[in-house]
Amino acid sequence: KFHGQWRVSLQKLKDCISFAVDQGLWVAVGGEDSSRADENFLLDVALYAQEWGASRFRFCDTVGVLDPFTTYTKVKRLVSALMIPLEIHTHNDFGLATANALAGIKAGALSVNTTVNGLGERAGNAALEEVVMAIKRIYGVDLGINTPSLLELSQLVAAASGASVPPWKAIVGENTFAHESGIHAHGVLQNPITYEPFAPEEVGWERRLVL
Repeated sequence: KFHGQWRVSLQKLKDCISFAVDQGLWVAVGGEDSSRADENFLLDVALYAQEWGASRFRFCDTVGVLDPFTTYTKVKRLVSALMIPLEIHTHNDFGLATANALAGIKAGALSVNTTVNGLGERAGNAALEEVVMAIKRIYGVDLGINTPSLLELSQLVAAASGASVPPWKAIVGENTFAHESGIHAHGVLQNPITYEPFAPEEVGWERRLVL
């Protein structure tokens, strides 16, 4: 956007941060397209932002081109160098938004951008319901979110946005806790954990057997 004029970019950033801080505002700096930026330049920008008074830096995979392994490495480098907390923003262009968000958290990011149902630009962003439940059930961290309301929230956003939720959508899709094949239905009746990662009631669903 600044046609490679990095000095102009840095001066504008400094002016904006300084003005905001002078007004008593809490400042977060978003590093758009961090994932494709030169890593040394990105680190310099983050360090300058910290020096000039920013309270948080956001690492953005703006076009969703990273995998979880690269995300972890890039975020870890920034976290190790900064005193201010790091935030991560991911896109789902390759279907990896949630995985990359979790990788960023694992690398030390203290906040993550999510949207209900993964609604967002192009292929969308990391889905709130997926990130929350992964943190809760995979990493054992309860964020204090009322997860039984996730389905209701999903349906509300779907109705308001006009963007329907695919039945196979993780966590909130209508097929998430539907069991059709004989082996699966028999197994889940004997012991639900055979074919369910957690109880459907935990996210507002009920188990459904398809006949």
